[in-house]
Amino acid sequence: MIERPPAFEAYVNGARAGKLGLWRFALGLLLTIFISIAAFIVIFVAWTVVVTVPYVLETGEPPGEAEVRASIESMLFGHSPLEVTLILLAWGGMWVGIWLAVRLLHRRRLRSVIAAGPGSFWPDFVRAAIAMAIGGAVVTLLSLLLGSGEEIGRSDLDFGRWLRWLLPVALATLVQTSAEELVFRGYITQTLAARFRSPAVWAVIPILAFCAIHFSSSFATPTNLSVVLFAAVFGTLATILVWQTGNLGAAMGMHFVNNLIGFTLIGSEDFFGGAALFLSSPFSSLGWSQALFGLASSILPLGIAMLLLFERRSPLRLRSLGSFSSPSSNGSVAE
Repeated sequence: MIERPPAFEAYVNGARAGKLGLWRFALGLLLTIFISIAAFIVIFVAWTVVVTVPYVLETGEPPGEAEVRASIESMLFGHSPLEVTLILLAWGGMWVGIWLAVRLLHRRRLRSVIAAGPGSFWPDFVRAAIAMAIGGAVVTLLSLLLGSGEEIGRSDLDFGRWLRWLLPVALATLVQTSAEELVFRGYITQTLAARFRSPAVWAVIPILAFCAIHFSSSFATPTNLSVVLFAAVFGTLATILVWQTGNLGAAMGMHFVNNLIGFTLIGSEDFFGGAALFLSSPFSSLGWSQALFGLASSILPLGIAMLLLFERRSPLRLRSLGSFSSPSSNGSVAE
């Protein structure tokens, strides 16, 4: 059995300090899923009202079913900065669901899901964000110098409007990425690790679940394969970060910058590219060569970031590594 680092053991003890019945965990997941779906429904209903009211005032009649469906599809795939911002904010429902789950069902505080101890989260978040930005910049520069094999062109979004929407989109991206980390590397991983010693349970199950939510029936097979494989690689690296640091800071920081690059700098023509300055080939129908190249160019920045975060001589080395001298002796399981 792989020995757990003291930082991770301290993090897992945060779950052991509360109620750990598996029925509580299952109900907590259902509660989170329900609230998350409700948040998306609220966003879509609000968006439909926003689109419908001006149309009614202008024409005196409600829009047809085709117009409403086109508007919803446009928002679902983020074809404008406002649509990207709103759909990303809907992921905030996960925060609400996990908060209610840990408070009402597990009888502990939300911060116990975020970090094992005070003072480690933000330093790790900032270092991982910077490391990921460096990795992204290096790969982008190499692509420009060597050629990426993809057609990348300027989007229709003018620079002034892009700049005005940069902060709202960044904040919405922070909500979305932190919510995913809170659920998959936080609540699920931590709770399972408090009940089961084997990484085949507490690490593999959350990674598989993370891959599952990135599968889409609307994507072509090459796109789906590249997306799911990237999710598996990212989920594994993010789990390693939590395993080594005992907090979600580094995983959230890396996830935040990774997605922010895709949403604001080089996006896709047909998938969440409404706030991007440049656009690449349509994402949903990539060929095999494009999908594999995209997968490799997406994984490489992660590798550079991980090297910067763990290399002893790196100025970005995570401060929380080795911050816990010994694991806690609390190994009880409360029902």
